[in-house]
Amino acid sequence: MTPGDMGLLRGEATHATADLGACERRGHPDDRDRGGGVIDALTRGDIDEFRDEFRLRNASGDWVWVFSIGRVVERDADGQALRLLGSHTDTTVQHETADALQGSQRTLETLISNLPGVVYRCRKDHEWTMEFISEGFLELTGRASQDFVGNASVSFHAVTPPDDRALVCDSCTGGVAPA
Repeated sequence: MTPGDMGLLRGEATHATADLGACERRGHPDDRDRGGGVIDALTRGDIDEFRDEFRLRNASGDWVWVFSIGRVVERDADGQALRLLGSHTDTTVQHETADALQGSQRTLETLISNLPGVVYRCRKDHEWTMEFISEGFLELTGRASQDFVGNASVSFHAVTPPDDRALVCDSCTGGVAPA
């Protein structure tokens, strides 16, 4: 590891080391076997390049997600790796953002599933192509929502009685803000 890598781990640059064992010891238990396998394969000559994402413990004891990419740039006569060239990128914020998004999606799904009736989102096109329909649609109409999403089997326009289409169109359009 270089002094820059230690900065990634929020440690002091004076603790920089090229000891791969130190990296493995800082690795998350769930990532160690995979990471060790990559290092072993590089060293033996089974692979010349790698891309991986894993967690390392930083100086304050927190887990930091790291995306690592590299390749062997020098081998000895027996094919053993002598030098690796690569980079590490802190991807912790991306993982935290993804986790927060998943939490928000779970909350929204729970809210929608407990609402009476139907929640939907559709395109403002001739067929009123559905992008999302809550599961309440089945109870209300007797038809599965997935049949309508993306017009998989049928469109909303096709099941709207012809005499009601203008009223439905006007009602739906009135609730849409102009672009």
